[in-house]
Amino acid sequence: MRSRGPRLGELLERRGVLSRDQLLRALRHQKVVGGKLGTCLLEIDAVPEDEVVRALAEQQNVPWVSPEDLRAISAEVRSLLPAKVARAHFVVPVRATSTQVEVAMIDSRDLRALDELAFVTGRRVRPLVATEARILEALEKHYGEECPQRFAKLVERLDRAQFVRRNRDEPARPEQLSWDSGLGVRATPPDASPLAPVPAPPPPPPPHEFVQAVPAAAAPPPAP
Repeated sequence: MRSRGPRLGELLERRGVLSRDQLLRALRHQKVVGGKLGTCLLEIDAVPEDEVVRALAEQQNVPWVSPEDLRAISAEVRSLLPAKVARAHFVVPVRATSTQVEVAMIDSRDLRALDELAFVTGRRVRPLVATEARILEALEKHYGEECPQRFAKLVERLDRAQFVRRNRDEPARPEQLSWDSGLGVRATPPDASPLAPVPAPPPPPPPHEFVQAVPAAAAPPPAP
């Protein structure tokens, strides 16, 4: 094993995304249910998933891999690693060339696993890191290893949170803007060319004119 480096909790505290109370709560949760600290932090909603995986990458000094890349592994790359080896070491091949294979791992510091992966694939191994839940999700998708219920539920929650966050952060498209939005931009009709000039809005109606009535001059009194 390579040097362990700083602890995950310390890194997240240093980044300012984890409080000491949250860390202690996650450690108590870990003592009860087991698993990696990163998993426990995600289960109690202490830290977003992207912060956990970035901290793991910093801790292990390797790149991290996204859930999308783990789902998009080709059959050709998957065939480089037998299911038995992938399951034994909790690893998934992600990309490969004729001389190198990138492998997602929970712990990229496991030198024994890296040596076996290099021997089996006949290539130089470049380790990547992913969370425990995402590795187990990928093993189920690509190698048929059933994902434990605990992690399947966590993956579902993480995907839902990611979907909500993306929709929240995505800027409105031009066709979604209207006068009601208060942005002063007219919506482009769906069947109109995006390059066609948009007609100017009609001018506001003129303000009502209020004319004060002038009383008629009083009639002169009759002559005596």
